[in-house]
Amino acid sequence: MTRASPPKSRSGIASWMVVVAACVAFGAAWQLAHRFGIWLPNLGAALVAGGTSAWFLRRQLREMLTPTARDVIHGILIGIVASGGSWLLALPASSILPGFAFEIGSLYAVLNSPPGPLAGLPVLAMAAISEELVFRGIVAARLRRHLGWVQSAALSSTIYALPVAVSGHWLLVAVALGLGSVWAAQFLRTGRLISPIISHLVWTLLVLVLFPIPS
Repeated sequence: MTRASPPKSRSGIASWMVVVAACVAFGAAWQLAHRFGIWLPNLGAALVAGGTSAWFLRRQLREMLTPTARDVIHGILIGIVASGGSWLLALPASSILPGFAFEIGSLYAVLNSPPGPLAGLPVLAMAAISEELVFRGIVAARLRRHLGWVQSAALSSTIYALPVAVSGHWLLVAVALGLGSVWAAQFLRTGRLISPIISHLVWTLLVLVLFPIPS
């Protein structure tokens, strides 16, 4: 008599249900932003994505979030380098890519909607942390079980970009693909989330709040 295989796929199914819920939440936030502004919908999406992913990762979350000095230093440095790269790439892109300046201006116009990016920084931080939990802590980790780390980083960043595409801003999609791969690589190198979370927060603070890219 053949013995039934244990339901080991249940955690896999649950993990992708969390990912789908997060993608729907962030995609809906972009849709609702046209009517309610960016801040309240993104707060709701961050709570949904962060809450469900933290629940799913509850057994390994402490280990994933345990900081080391190296993780913190790497996170800060990579965040600064990513910010500098964003500013440097914007200079030639403005002259090469048609509509780039308009795209930059429209993105910051959304961010500058009341109460503005400085007052909205807690929402941006919550969104960044919840994205790292979902798309690196769950998606990249799951993909790494079956793929190499390069493929896992690339595919996880593609999934990360899906809800961003709902915004209609092609530049945000490009950022999600590029920086999403960097943050995934940071996570996959150590198995901890501290480094990519710090990098994400540093980039958010520098590029989206303190030193906007000129359009």
